[in-house]
Amino acid sequence: MPHRRNLPIVLSTLGLVAASASATVLHVNAAADEGGNGLTWRTAMQDLQAALAAAGPGSGVTAIWVAEGTYVPSTTDATASFELIDGVALYGGFAGTETALDQRDWNAHPTVLSGDIGQDDVVGSGPYWYQNWNINSSNSGHVIVASGTDETAVVDGFTIADGHTGPAGTPAGSPLMFGGGIYCVDGSPTVRNCTFTHCEAAFAAGAGIYLWNSNATVQGCRFLENYCHLSSGGGIYIGGASDPAVEDCLFEYNIVVAASPDAEGGGLACWSTSATTVSRCAFHANVAKSFYSSGSVVAYGGGLFNFNKSMTVRDCRFVGNTAITGGGVASFGPTKLVNCLFLDNKSIPQPNDPYSELGGDGAAVSLFGQAPAISMLVNCTVSSNDGKQYAIHQSNTGTCWIQNCVVWANTGTNPELNGGYKVQVGGSFSASYSCIQDIFDPPAPGEDPIDPENLPGCTAANPLFSGASDAHLAPGSPCIDAGYDAWVPDGVEIDLDGEPRFVDDPDAPDVGLGDAPLVDMGCFERQLEPTCGAEDFNCDGSVDGADLGLLLAAWGTGNPTFDLDGNGIVDGADLGMILAAWG
Repeated sequence: MPHRRNLPIVLSTLGLVAASASATVLHVNAAADEGGNGLTWRTAMQDLQAALAAAGPGSGVTAIWVAEGTYVPSTTDATASFELIDGVALYGGFAGTETALDQRDWNAHPTVLSGDIGQDDVVGSGPYWYQNWNINSSNSGHVIVASGTDETAVVDGFTIADGHTGPAGTPAGSPLMFGGGIYCVDGSPTVRNCTFTHCEAAFAAGAGIYLWNSNATVQGCRFLENYCHLSSGGGIYIGGASDPAVEDCLFEYNIVVAASPDAEGGGLACWSTSATTVSRCAFHANVAKSFYSSGSVVAYGGGLFNFNKSMTVRDCRFVGNTAITGGGVASFGPTKLVNCLFLDNKSIPQPNDPYSELGGDGAAVSLFGQAPAISMLVNCTVSSNDGKQYAIHQSNTGTCWIQNCVVWANTGTNPELNGGYKVQVGGSFSASYSCIQDIFDPPAPGEDPIDPENLPGCTAANPLFSGASDAHLAPGSPCIDAGYDAWVPDGVEIDLDGEPRFVDDPDAPDVGLGDAPLVDMGCFERQLEPTCGAEDFNCDGSVDGADLGLLLAAWGTGNPTFDLDGNGIVDGADLGMILAAWG
């Protein structure tokens, strides 16, 4: 995620003298003197609510710049929120001296919109942050309300924190129980470059963001340490007829807890009746768990959960997530996973004494679609996930297609499956041009293996990862140039690293199908080692000042990279060789 981003905005000229009431930008700074009119940083308003009130219809205000500091919707009213306005962009991350939008830095100058109106919350940090979480007095139910807005209502560059269920005694089912960070019904705001943290939803949904009938854009945001009590969507909940764009976001250490009914989606839960797409996101160490140590409650989708309509998930990483079923992803609708990595996720069975334990399936991906639904994994890598059985599991009557994938080194605790491919994949599936451990062996002792003709292009050879936690393909991997080009969806031109998706490795045999260059199996395409001249130290295709700077930094040493003539020291002779190759 970038530390700063250039975002276009039309600004009128602002002077340092008193400006007219038609100024398009208002300035807010919690450290400012009282009584400011907001027209410059020197005369900034103290109160963000006052700035929003001044930016209403007919004001001519198109943006509010907010300096670092903490801002609360009210100091006494836990039903109060900051309400977004169509046509007004709310920008944070300013030091309070900037004259242009691209000068701000929201990491260096954190601007916090907090629901902790008493400023008395106590929280921990890391995977068990919630164990030390103490809400000492009532917090705002929603930090921000964006209902009824359109895409011109913008919030960008803020930390949105501590939204938590409203005043004491707020009943279950109240809107204040939903959307601790942002509550949005029938609205489609633009949310960029924000961090959502320590927000809660209880008996409801959407601790970080709650979207209902919303086509919001959520881009470049982080969802860290949010909590859903007996509800779904620790980071984001998507419901109604929503079709939001969720792009370039991080979901980390979010938690949903189930009692009855079930809770889903530690990072994100989607119950939309519209097709939904999630792109270029990372889901790390999110949890969907039961409130009870034993019983029939199942929590689905540690990273992501989908129900109802189809979902496409592209270029996403699911690492270290945990659930009772579907550690990385659980989906009841047809789901397409493209260029995704599933690593170190877990599905942990729920004791159900005196009956059999529940869950433990689909440590990486658990699918529940009904026929004729088809889910797909395309160019995904699924490795080192752990559960009771099946790293990838398709239950019910639907089918899962596994195409151009690597499924390897996943583990299962069910002793009946040891040595069979069902540790890796189970249920109704079709695999082609994929590397799946033990796929040609019997699925379990006493069962017949799959006919190899029904596994076109598949291999069970070791994929040769670059390391135990590094799923990039090493030289000599049987997965290089071994996929089927036609399985790659239209428009997919890069791999999960953002590198070219089709690269021909001259040292690898073309065992896949299609026209060269053939796609590799898995989410990472093997890239060729850069070839460049000895003097082009940074390998950018040109011998220039950057290379000269690198040589001078090594001057007088024996660094062999810069000792071009091999005399044991970086000196004038090497400088002469650089100058001779200049350009």
